[in-house]
Amino acid sequence: EAYESPLLAAPGKETILAALTTTQATLDIETRDFLEKKMESDPDPRLAQGAAYAMGSALQNAPGDEQAASAIAKIENRFQASTSLAEKLALLDVMGNSGRAEFLPSIEGVLSAEGPAALKAKAEFSLRFIRTPEANQALARGLSAGESSVREAAASAISLAEWSESFRSPLEACAAKDAAARLRMDAAGMEFAS
Repeated sequence: EAYESPLLAAPGKETILAALTTTQATLDIETRDFLEKKMESDPDPRLAQGAAYAMGSALQNAPGDEQAASAIAKIENRFQASTSLAEKLALLDVMGNSGRAEFLPSIEGVLSAEGPAALKAKAEFSLRFIRTPEANQALARGLSAGESSVREAAASAISLAEWSESFRSPLEACAAKDAAARLRMDAAGMEFAS
């Protein structure tokens, strides 16, 4: 009710959506329905995106009911239909907030396809809450990616993910590779400076 008040300006609505994004409580069906509607049709793109983030978080604790399946399908369809890099990045955040394994095929599709490093890095980071062996394998593979931004995103995601022993060896190799690269860059910088 408060959200729909004509007296509540956009910053107040953003605060409500931020609170719904960060809550650990399970959201009821009415609240998830509200977020789904706002995500799809709010005329303010920032509020629509805020609702999408909150929906992603709400899906993390949502039961596997029909309404959750509908929201997942809508997010998935929107991601597949999008041609905007900014929207794809935001939707990967939504998927990541959800921690839902249903999004894993789309995330892995980004990681295996040619595309911008920023998109691949966001896809790696979106694996952080997905608790499956396949997600863990994708995170471990991300640590040996060619782009340093993807490796850094994988390491950041692992710092938030449930620990898996399968991370140890790739993390050690990644740390050694990036440390050696930084030393070479620093040495090259010293040579040019002298």
